[in-house]
Amino acid sequence: MQSVGTLLRIGSLRSKLVILVLSVSLVAAGATALIAFVGGSRSLEVAAFDELTAVRETKAAHVEDYFAQTREQVVRFSEDRMVVDALAAFSDAFFEFESASGDTRAQVDSRLSRYYQSEFIPRLEETTARAATSRQYEPSDPRVRDLQDQFIATNPNPTGQKDRLDEADDGSAYSAVHSFYHPLMRNFQQGFGYYDVFLIEAQSGNIVYSVFKEIDFATSLETGPHRDSGLADAFDRAMEIRVDSPDIASHAALEDFRPYAPSFGAPASFIASPIVEDGELIGVVAFQMPVDRINQIMTSNFEWRANGFGDSGETYIVGSDSRLRSESRFLVEDETAYLEAIERAGVDTGTIATIDSIDSAIGLQPVDTPGVQEALAGLSDTDTFRDYRHVQVLSSYRPLDIADVEWVILSEIDESEAFEAIRQFRTLALLWLLVAGAVFVFVAVLYSRRLVTPIRALSATAAAIAAGDLEVGIEGGGSDEITELANSFSTMRDSLVGLVGRQDRAIEALTTPLIPMGDGIVLLPIVGELDSRRMVRISDELVDGVHRRAAQVVLVDMTGLRTTADADNDDEALSLLLNAFRAVRLLGVLVIMTGVQADLATRLTGSGHDTTEMATETTLRLGLRRAGAHLENSTAIAPAEGSNR
Repeated sequence: MQSVGTLLRIGSLRSKLVILVLSVSLVAAGATALIAFVGGSRSLEVAAFDELTAVRETKAAHVEDYFAQTREQVVRFSEDRMVVDALAAFSDAFFEFESASGDTRAQVDSRLSRYYQSEFIPRLEETTARAATSRQYEPSDPRVRDLQDQFIATNPNPTGQKDRLDEADDGSAYSAVHSFYHPLMRNFQQGFGYYDVFLIEAQSGNIVYSVFKEIDFATSLETGPHRDSGLADAFDRAMEIRVDSPDIASHAALEDFRPYAPSFGAPASFIASPIVEDGELIGVVAFQMPVDRINQIMTSNFEWRANGFGDSGETYIVGSDSRLRSESRFLVEDETAYLEAIERAGVDTGTIATIDSIDSAIGLQPVDTPGVQEALAGLSDTDTFRDYRHVQVLSSYRPLDIADVEWVILSEIDESEAFEAIRQFRTLALLWLLVAGAVFVFVAVLYSRRLVTPIRALSATAAAIAAGDLEVGIEGGGSDEITELANSFSTMRDSLVGLVGRQDRAIEALTTPLIPMGDGIVLLPIVGELDSRRMVRISDELVDGVHRRAAQVVLVDMTGLRTTADADNDDEALSLLLNAFRAVRLLGVLVIMTGVQADLATRLTGSGHDTTEMATETTLRLGLRRAGAHLENSTAIAPAEGSNR
C-alpha cells in the first residue's frame, strides 16, 4: 500500500491540491477554534469573577447585617431595665465588698499569685510565643484581688469554664447579687453567642461584672493592668456618647480586633454602649465579639467545598492594618502547608510562631495585596494578583459598611483552579482541531485522488501517444471538466491517428514505388527514418517489383534516409533492407546503393552487416552511369570512376 508520502510527492498536482485544501480547512478550523477559545475563555473568566462577586456580596451583606444587629442589640441591652438595675446593684456591691471567708490577706494574695504564675502566664506564653510575668497583669487593689480570688482562683471550675460558678462561698452581698443576675446574663451571652458580656461602672471604670470571669474581671479600665486594651478604648468612647442623639447606631462604639491579654492573647473586638439611669451616665455595657460567629459567616461553617468554593476558594475580611479579621481557609484545612506557604511569602518568623501557637491568623496574617489596598481606598473591583500566600488568584473585593471600623472583604479562588475549565476547553479545542485536521487530510487525499487519477491517466495516455502508441484507450463517459478534457484528448488522438496514417501513406508513396529509369533499370528512393515496419513493406515491394518489371539493375537512393537514436531499431531495419537486397541479387539483379550518408554508413559498419556484395555510388548520377555500363557489358561489371566495390 502506498504511503501518504508516496502519494503526495512534493511538487505534484495532488500534493498541491491536498496542501491547498488542508491549508484552507485548517485555517478556517483554527480560526473557528481560536475564536471559540478566546470567547469561551473570556466567558469563563467573566463567569468566575461574577461568581466571586456574588459570593462577596452575599458574605458582605451577612457581616454588615450581623454588626448592625449587634450594634442595635447592645444599645437595646443597655436600655433594658434589668441591665440598668444589675449595673446599679453590682456597682454598689462592688464598692461595699467585704469577704466573709475568713482568709487572711496573705492567703488570698498567695492563692491569686499562684493562679497567675501557674495557670495564666504559662497559657499566655504558650499562645503568644512571648515571655510574660505575672507582675504585668496582677491587680494591686485588695478589693479586686479578693473578688478575683473568689471567682477565679478558688473557683472550682477549670479555666474556660469559670462562668459555671453562680455564687462564691464568701457570704458577701456581691455574691448574692451575682447569684441572682449571673444566670440571666449567662443565658443571654450563650444564647446570642457573644464571647463575654461586661458591666463597667462609670466612677472608676471597674468591671463590676463579667460572664466569663477572665483576669479582666473587677479591674479598672482607667488605672488597672488592662487600661490600654481594646475593651478600655471601647469603654472610653462609650462614655463620650450622647444618648440623646436620634441615631441609634451612634449609641454604640465598636473597637477593632487586636490581641487581648485576658483572653490569652487571642484577637478580641468589643462593642460598648452607655447605661443611663434617670438621665445620669452610670456605666457601660460591653460585648466581646465572638470570632467564631464571624468565621461561621465567612467560612460557611468551614464547609467550603459543600458550598461551592472548590479546593481553593475563600472569602475573608481584612482590617485597616492590612491583617486578617477572619480565619484563613488554608490554616484550617492544612496548617503545615499554610505555614510553609506564608513563610515562602515572606511573613516574619515571630508572626508565624504566634499563628502556630494559637491556631489562628486573625489580627496576625498580613494581607498587603493590590485588592486590599484598593478596597481600603474605597474601591470595589475584580482583578488577578498574588494573595497572602503569594499564589496567583482571581479576586473580587470591596470595602465593608461597618461603623467605627475600616474593613474590606475579598472573595478569591486560585487562578489554576478557576481556569481549569479554560484549560480543559483549550485541550478539547486542540483535540477537535487535530481530529478535524485528520479528517481534512483524509478527505483531501481521497478527493485529490479522484481528481488527479484521471489526470494521471490522461498524462500516461499523452506519454504513450508521444511514444507512438496511437492505439492507447482514453476513458471518458463523465460530465465534469476532466471528462471533457479526456474527450478532447480522444478527439485529438483520433485526429493524430488520421494524420499519421496520411503521413505514412504519403511516405510509402514516396519511398516504396519502383521508378523505371530505362530498359532494365528501376529506381527505389528511400526517405525518412529507419523503421522496421517500413523496411518490411519496402522489401516486399522491391522483390515483387523487380520480378514484375524484369529489371536487371536496381538503384537504391538513400540520400533521404536517416538513422534514429534507437540503435536496435536501426539495426533491425537495416538487416531487413540488406536481406531484401540479397534476395534481389539471387534474381540476378544488380543492386547499386547511392547517396549513403555518414551516419548511415557508420551504423552499417558498426552493426557488422556484410555489404561486400553491394555496389555503392556516392550520387544517383554515378549510379545511373554504372547501371548503364552494366547493361552494356552484361557479362561483367567493371569498377567505374569514383566507385567503391
